[in-house]
Amino acid sequence: MAAGQYERLFPFDYERKLSSYSSCTGYSAYSSDTCKTNDSSASSPQIRISLQYRLYYDLDNGDLILHVLQAHFTPVWQAGIDGLTQSSPERQKPLPYRDTYVTFTLRAPGRERRCGQTKISHTDNSQTVNYDEVFALPVNHEALLEQRLHFDIFCYNSYSRPQILGSADTLVDTDVLDGTERWIDLATKSASPTSENLREINDGSARSEILIFLSFHIAREELTVDILKAKNVTGLFPVRSQSETSTEVYVKTCLIINEQKIKRRTNAQYLHRATNATAVWNESLSYPVKYAQLEQCVLLLYVVEHRKDTQREKTVGKCVIGPFGGASTDGYLQWQQQGSASVIRSNAMWHTVVRYSTDKKAQKEKLDSE
Repeated sequence: MAAGQYERLFPFDYERKLSSYSSCTGYSAYSSDTCKTNDSSASSPQIRISLQYRLYYDLDNGDLILHVLQAHFTPVWQAGIDGLTQSSPERQKPLPYRDTYVTFTLRAPGRERRCGQTKISHTDNSQTVNYDEVFALPVNHEALLEQRLHFDIFCYNSYSRPQILGSADTLVDTDVLDGTERWIDLATKSASPTSENLREINDGSARSEILIFLSFHIAREELTVDILKAKNVTGLFPVRSQSETSTEVYVKTCLIINEQKIKRRTNAQYLHRATNATAVWNESLSYPVKYAQLEQCVLLLYVVEHRKDTQREKTVGKCVIGPFGGASTDGYLQWQQQGSASVIRSNAMWHTVVRYSTDKKAQKEKLDSE
């Protein structure tokens, strides 16, 4: 990552509200976004989680630079009634953690907690998750050595809610500010679905993201877009309206092929903001696209607040997937995987959703033009 390319976090970005949820049951063992439940009567892996990061201080700008590199999940198997050993083939089972992300908190005695988070990383059958994100946290040099850096790693459970996997603390001192890549072991939390482990981000300081699954069928010349789910949808709404208890949201799509526009939309889903800021659609939208046109296409996604009066519907978030979103964006990378495929190809990826313009006049002009 080139020097100077980092996400700068200002004090108002740090505040986070993590609210607990009531306990729930019914977790499956190896679903794509589920944490495995513990079963003391059988052999199950105890996961060791290690996080790689590096720290240094930018004296010119007064910033503490945090580079979150990767996390490694190592299963430590214990022999149970079926006699599994370290060499058992059962150890090769894929880990149940697919969608993970890291949050970090900068703490000081008697001072405000400050937080940030990485993007959600979607991986398949891998024990190593790469994040590779750099953050700049404004800290006075005089107060630097008073800080403690706290890490949390989250995954998504079968109810599409974030569940904490592990936590760790490190003291910010001269030994860790040399920019050296370091590993830290996280104390793992219980995998049982208790209220202490279910935490949701309910304010606008967290990142809003949507999980999209793309597949292209060459024989049928058809692009399929699966709208799976979105996290922290509440953060897309203006602060003054975030106190509302519930709403309905849907995703409106617009595929642009040269000058032609193909529009689709999902069904509206109920969203209870007080208990769950995650919206789940699990809907497939299909578009007729020639293979040669893939590289000239761009897919626009809009998160829309549903109203009975369609004239009062409000677009709250936007996401661009395709070659025009920028060569360094996840949307560009996922689209390139489709364009370079010579067979039926599918892939899933999380994408950042940005808050839509609150200017009603500008918003109406954009919607009319699309």
